[in-house]
Amino acid sequence: MNKRIEYIVVIKEWFDKINGNSYFSGQITAISNRDFCIRLPFQYGYGDQGYYTAREVLKEKKLIPDDYTFPSELPIKHIKIDRCLKKEVEHFGKGVWVKKYDKNHTQKIFYNSESWMGKFYQVVGFIATWYLIIKFMAWL
Repeated sequence: MNKRIEYIVVIKEWFDKINGNSYFSGQITAISNRDFCIRLPFQYGYGDQGYYTAREVLKEKKLIPDDYTFPSELPIKHIKIDRCLKKEVEHFGKGVWVKKYDKNHTQKIFYNSESWMGKFYQVVGFIATWYLIIKFMAWL
């Protein structure tokens, strides 16, 4: 039987080397609705705890059935990213900016479109695009 995936759960994990504890945060997004996003805040847990927490949140919101035999029956795709930085995991659960570096060690900043900074950069990009279009049309 081929199941149709409806939700994608992305879990980021950070391991505290000093105390020996693992922490995670996550985001649950729907395939059918791009605006749907549930965030799992930064919290203690290791192994598959992020997946269990995501399933419990989806069950509480009545988005998946309560009576399943195996987790593999659910329409959920799980993605786990381990060895993340603490700041990255904290911000992933909040949906704010994260600094990343590419292979040339060039800093790139990605903004979530739901944060105020992400919306600001969307507006600036929109205005800059129209400005260039108008300048180009005036040049013709």
